[in-house]
Parts: sequence; structure tokens; C-alpha cells
Amino acid sequence: MRARTMVSTAFAALLASCIDYTGLGENGSGYTKPSAVDSFDCSYRNSLSNQAGALSYCEGLGGGYRLVTKDEALAIAANPSLCRSGLPSSWATWTSTSAGAGLAWFVYGGVGTPQYDVAANDVSNNALCVR
Repeated sequence: MRARTMVSTAFAALLASCIDYTGLGENGSGYTKPSAVDSFDCSYRNSLSNQAGALSYCEGLGGGYRLVTKDEALAIAANPSLCRSGLPSSWATWTSTSAGAGLAWFVYGGVGTPQYDVAANDVSNNALCVR
């Protein structure tokens, strides 16, 4: 079993090194995949009305806060210590990543393996803001 784990870990590292996230430009941001040493100041709020409300809430915080991207939220879900200010033990958030007309990605954290899905961007969810 140990050999399989080592091979799986090596394969995952190889696969990750082959994916170029640079210049994806999510929402015009020129987003670059966070490295293992990056971390974020985070602000979390429950029960916002929709994705637009989450975007507005984060921007309204000022100080460079913005709504997390799908990739950032998945990285934080896999390693909550990336969020320097801490998070609830279980959380979900809208992301700024579009999934097509009227749809957006949202991510669940604190539930074991990070999970994500697509929802109509007008349903109620939460906001994880980062800077």
C-alpha cells in the first residue's frame, strides 16, 4: 500500500506541475495559482443573497479584499491554514469564477475532501473574501 501512495503522490505532483494557471485571467484579474507558501487574510460572512451580493460585500470591505476564486477556495479547503485569520470548521462560499451564463462555482470546505459545484448565481450562499 505504501508504494501505491508514493506513486499517487508523485503522479499528483507531476500533474500539478504540468498545469499552467498563469494568465487565466479569471474576471480580468490575471490570476496565478497560489503556491504552497502563499496565504491569505480572510473574511467570512454567512447568508448573502446571491453571488453579486458576495462580490459587493467583499469589495465593500476595502483594503484590497475580493471574493475568492474557485482555485483559491479549493486550495484553502484542502489546507485551511492558508487562511491566516481562520475559518469556521465547516463553510461554503460563492467564488468569483463564472461557470457560464447565470451560473457560478461555489466551494465547500471543512467537509473532508474539498467539494465544489455549480449553482445559479442568484441563490443564497456565503462569501469568503481574501486579500
